Amino acid sequence: MKDLRLFRLAVLLVSATLALSVLFYPRLPKFIPTHWSATGVVDGWMPKWRGAFFSPALSLVLVACLIVFEPIRIQEDVGGLDPRHYPIVVAGVAGLIFFVNLWVLLEGLGWYPALP
Repeated sequence: MKDLRLFRLAVLLVSATLALSVLFYPRLPKFIPTHWSATGVVDGWMPKWRGAFFSPALSLVLVACLIVFEPIRIQEDVGGLDPRHYPIVVAGVAGLIFFVNLWVLLEGLGWYPALP
């Protein structure tokens, strides 16, 4: 069994992604934006149940697969990879999905965050 303590940040981010969706779900409109054009205009919508819980489900499945199918041995001489960095990569994936989920939920609530 994998030592899940190494992946606690990733597990925390997956949990936070789900918690945000559960927290904001009652306040979301019937359809929420889920896709933006290159100019930042919303051009894709989903029903709120699918839009709110797609990211948490994706995060759970992806992070679980990355933990379960963790490379048995990452050799340091191959591209300079260090096995100690793998949990950081997994947490980065979970963090990216958390950010996307937060963005979708905020847009759905009518708050329009802008990137610099």
